[in-house]
Amino acid sequence: MGFKAQVAEDRLDVFLDLDEFGEEHSVDREPVVCVIDQMDRTERAPEAGIAGSGMRIFAKSEDMPPRRGPGMPITVDGKAYMVESWAEEMGVAEVTCVRAM
Repeated sequence: MGFKAQVAEDRLDVFLDLDEFGEEHSVDREPVVCVIDQMDRTERAPEAGIAGSGMRIFAKSEDMPPRRGPGMPITVDGKAYMVESWAEEMGVAEVTCVRAM
């Protein structure tokens, strides 16, 4: 099995598996199995002077809502966030967002 095929299989069977790392969350009112990395902005980038909380969401690209650019809104578990970045690689979306104040 090639590397890309192995990664595609691993994203389902390990990383995003509900019995392993994956959890079900609501993204724009739709259920999505994902891994969420919570971030405290004051600890991650104090030099930027940005306060508040943020997160990175890792999920299958096809399970996420349509891709958004920086500053666009996204709702996670009923809370409003703003997208900082949205990248997709090998079928996995990585969305970094900050809590909208």
